[in-house]
Amino acid sequence: MIFIIAGSYKKAKQFAKTQMLADDEWISTLDLDDLKQLSNFHVIVTDTASELNPIFFEKVFNLALLRGRIGRE
Repeated sequence: MIFIIAGSYKKAKQFAKTQMLADDEWISTLDLDDLKQLSNFHVIVTDTASELNPIFFEKVFNLALLRGRIGRE
């Protein structure tokens, strides 16, 4: 699974489409509570992530790195 950090869900979906990812191969959310429920994924940061508030981006990025490691062998 791939977690995409982008400026918005719409932009994440556009990125996934350009990479020919199926809908069941990627996830994206900017809701920290939703992110806390996810695990076992790789993180990709797109160029549109620069549109996010830098402090908020750091929160999402660090939480995604932490949650993504959970469940990996």
